[in-house]
Amino acid sequence: MDRVVIDQLPVEMLRNRRVLVRIDVETERGSEEEAPWIGERASRSESEAASEDRSPAVDRSSPATLDENKLRASLPTLEYVLRHGARVIVGTHLGRPSDRGTEPARLDEVGARLTRLLGVPVRVLQDAVGPEVIHAVMEWPEGHVVMLGNLSRYRGEEKNDPEFARQLGEVAEIYCNDAFALAHRGLASTVGITQHVEVAAAGLTLAREVRMLEAVIEHPSPPFLGLIAGARLEAKLPILEHLLPKLDRLFIGGALAFTFLKAKGYEVGAAPVDEAFLPLVHELLDRARGRVEVILPEDFVVVDARAWEAFRESGGREPIPEGRVVLDKEIGSSDLPVDIGPMTLNRIGELFDGARTILWNGPLGLWE
Repeated sequence: MDRVVIDQLPVEMLRNRRVLVRIDVETERGSEEEAPWIGERASRSESEAASEDRSPAVDRSSPATLDENKLRASLPTLEYVLRHGARVIVGTHLGRPSDRGTEPARLDEVGARLTRLLGVPVRVLQDAVGPEVIHAVMEWPEGHVVMLGNLSRYRGEEKNDPEFARQLGEVAEIYCNDAFALAHRGLASTVGITQHVEVAAAGLTLAREVRMLEAVIEHPSPPFLGLIAGARLEAKLPILEHLLPKLDRLFIGGALAFTFLKAKGYEVGAAPVDEAFLPLVHELLDRARGRVEVILPEDFVVVDARAWEAFRESGGREPIPEGRVVLDKEIGSSDLPVDIGPMTLNRIGELFDGARTILWNGPLGLWE
């Protein structure tokens, strides 16, 4: 890779320096970005190289869901910078700005779990920027960790606001991004801050994930299957554009599938559709024709949209709406698709059996 990784810096550069490590601790949600699952296989009869177990050890008691596996993934980088005498600052987020009522308690839980995993005290601050934050970092004993206040509290984070990025940069001298699932997003804590620190580097986990992704994309063993799902079409389109010339088959699932189905003339009920991107979807399908086999879900589990909204607004106190399986052509105007159906699941199994390289990005159903 032509980028700096934290363990490539001279160790004396880390000693007694303020190092901000950006980590991701929130489980993927329908509107968030998802990290890819990457696997290569020789054949069905031979042994397969499987990705590490990423089954989320999560707490689903609040709108913002903590994924301890992601917290564990950040340990190699945090332990490395601690071992070399850095003043370690952790930056992360939980929830969206609308979830602010639960933020302080949620970050306290993150700090408590990180204390247990690292074996050193982690002090959780209320704020993420400002003179008091810098003072707290400097007075906290060496060998301990300071966690900034929830970055989701700040509107400038999502907008990559230059002033907020500058304030974040004042907190640290060295920036280290170890949040692979967020690395592509234009946030103040992933992009803007790099203009306001002495050195910006990749974390150990992010660097490993990027190496794996580069290897599978640049040198895939055909047949190459891409399974692209999730919710944010505007973020997925660049992935699709880059992968399309390399793929043999492309399965599109999750909320993304409904814009593609809409482009093909299907009724999609209450499913989300990015109308503004329909022309680009038509163009992508035209380019794929005759070159890449594009597969969409054949059936779905659907619920009544109004019943689902009542369930969500009740905070789970209302009964979970009963689901039923319908074909892609049977979705009604009041239906909300929440998952793939059994026919689609079987089809995915067949696609896996026929592939030697698989890149999977994003959940296939409602994930929240």
